[in-house]
Amino acid sequence: MKNLKKTILIFLLAFPAFSACELLNDLRVDFDTKFFIIDFIMNEDEETGEKTFVVEVIKSEIDSILEAHDISRDNLKEVHPKEVIIEINNDGTDYDFDPVSSFSAEISADELDEILIANLDPVPGNVKSVSLDVEDTEIKEYLLKEFYTVTIKGVTTAPIENRLHVTAKIKFTMKGGL
Repeated sequence: MKNLKKTILIFLLAFPAFSACELLNDLRVDFDTKFFIIDFIMNEDEETGEKTFVVEVIKSEIDSILEAHDISRDNLKEVHPKEVIIEINNDGTDYDFDPVSSFSAEISADELDEILIANLDPVPGNVKSVSLDVEDTEIKEYLLKEFYTVTIKGVTTAPIENRLHVTAKIKFTMKGGL
């Protein structure tokens, strides 16, 4: 009987702690952003090798994104790249990424190093769209800056014979809460 009383007492004391943990888990918010779009041109180029296709300075929309999810900057815990897609938008053509052997996407900001967020090596043949392999990299500090820069680079192994209209789409996963 004495052990039963101890067991009941322990359960009664522990139950509020388990409930509090459940409540804290319920206050955590994980969500994906919309795609951020970067349009650029890959010009005709006879030379092969490493290329910087675009360097895009982006004004951060972090405050409006957080506001839409009722999260303060202080309660933003993590930001990671979720998806990076690069696609050719030349309508009515059969242009593809055959001259490109690899792509990478990097992010940088004032007082922060440039870091890799996604890459693809090799780029498959005969494709107009590729999804890069995303790095599990914490990038919260970059998006908290007023501006951050995304750089799309690659390596070409053949000349780019046609002017390519290209779009890079980048999506982030954000985690916030108490």
